[in-house]
Amino acid sequence: MNQKEKIVIIVMVLIILISSTIGGIYKINNDNKQQGNEQPNQIEQQKSYESINYGIKVEVNGKNMVFLVDGEKNETPMVILPGLGVNAPAITHKPFAHALSDKFKVYSAEPFGYGISDIADTERSIENIVSELHTAVHELGLEKFYLIGHSAGGLYSLKYANEYPEDLLGVIGIDNTPAPFEEAKIGKNETIALFKECNQKLKDGYWKSLDFEEWRTTNFEEFQQYVSPLDFTAEYSVEDMENFQIIFGNNNCNDNLIEEIELFTDNIDSSIGLKFPKDLPSLQFVSTANMGQSDNWKPAHDNLITNSEIQEVVVIDGGHYMHLEQREGIADKIKTWIEKIENN
Repeated sequence: MNQKEKIVIIVMVLIILISSTIGGIYKINNDNKQQGNEQPNQIEQQKSYESINYGIKVEVNGKNMVFLVDGEKNETPMVILPGLGVNAPAITHKPFAHALSDKFKVYSAEPFGYGISDIADTERSIENIVSELHTAVHELGLEKFYLIGHSAGGLYSLKYANEYPEDLLGVIGIDNTPAPFEEAKIGKNETIALFKECNQKLKDGYWKSLDFEEWRTTNFEEFQQYVSPLDFTAEYSVEDMENFQIIFGNNNCNDNLIEEIELFTDNIDSSIGLKFPKDLPSLQFVSTANMGQSDNWKPAHDNLITNSEIQEVVVIDGGHYMHLEQREGIADKIKTWIEKIENN
């Protein structure tokens, strides 16, 4: 069993790695290599990283945080928070956000240390992460919105719901990390060591030197350890994939991410006792994959409910990245649930 498999099985709430079954994630408009589009070299990557520009930048504590918007014609806002360590959330979540964009104005968030957002100077505590998001959404002019959080993003969403319930129309968790969850402490030191090694490779310029396609085909075990997943059923544009690779080369395993991993179990422990406010609608999707690894996975989510009339837990037959693997189905379930909530 390799290091990646151990992390997935033992520490499922720290899953940030690509599943070994996702061999075809680079389905890029009929294979851009056949079209003569070569991967950017190291010099081009360095130049391009500084010039990548997408989404809306808002200032929080003197730093820029990025949100990519889809469904701008719609009135009801929805914010998506990524799981721990997702490389370029705005790009990764594009297909899922688009599946929701017929009904909602969807903001895919790139918190500090993610994508092309700045690296924060502040500690990666749950209090700071949630406070920064609160400031950012108000800079965007959002007064009431639905908050979707995947994995660790779901833990932060629970904290947000308790700190700023007046901001929210509802909370949707996608295999969200619950509190308490003692299993997260198993293998913590090994996980930190793995990503500190990854951080050193970033500082040494190793990730920038790689040709993704060559790396994937010649050393897939290492590739799947470090590359956060994309929606392997979608066709990303050549520009999106080039941006994804450049962001990875320049930002993967940065200091913010390392600190967030180090503090993750503390952030879980500080959230023990939090539940969804009884007047706030919540929908939590839990995967059969994680239920199979932890008998406590679904009960821990059930324990967050305070009002069964507007709060529920739905079991999804699938994996931790269900919103990528089953994006249309998950999006439809969200839309149906919101319609039911708003019509009651």
